[in-house]
Amino acid sequence: MKLSDLPQHGEFWKALPPRDQGDENPDAVYLEVGKALTTWEGVEMLFAMLFGIFVEATNPAAQRAYGLIVANAVRRQIISETAGVFFTIHKVAKSFIDELDILMNHYSLASNRRSEIAHGTVMTFSFADARNAGSFLIPPLYNAKKTTAFWTKTREEDKYFMMRSKYRYTSEDLRIFIVKFGALQQCIMDYTNRLSSAHPQPPQASFGSPFL
Repeated sequence: MKLSDLPQHGEFWKALPPRDQGDENPDAVYLEVGKALTTWEGVEMLFAMLFGIFVEATNPAAQRAYGLIVANAVRRQIISETAGVFFTIHKVAKSFIDELDILMNHYSLASNRRSEIAHGTVMTFSFADARNAGSFLIPPLYNAKKTTAFWTKTREEDKYFMMRSKYRYTSEDLRIFIVKFGALQQCIMDYTNRLSSAHPQPPQASFGSPFL
């Protein structure tokens, strides 16, 4: 998959509208949370490899240093800064520069969805009529960015209004994000392969022990 195959980043990574019915079994949500976060780590690994190309690393040191950066915003910034130097030194075609801007926008918005998944909690709802409304992944109430301080809807507008949450995901919703994370992986790989072909790099040293 190429970057041009993805819809506009703002639309592609929008939070999904909340469903009225959750999963019958909360384990279904837990399972997809694990799959989503594992898939996301593939995204992070590929960006670390791209960073290695931009700094023209010939050993694992650069990627390991990159891995110490926790904040996604800082990772994006360091990729952009090192890319700018690489592009100038190697007189890289403008098409690669423009594509990286788009790729970083996808990375930024996708990381918001990843954070919702990583910092969500699974909750099962039931109502006064004893009807099981199912299980969802929702933000904890202390998460000020993903919840509201006060009720913003009525019971008639949203029967889950008391949770004050800005997202509510089922296992099906999470599977949608898993597919999108996978698509982003493919786009990074395609970009990296084409950039490496256009500007070959020296081979990296073995990742094995230097004492062998």
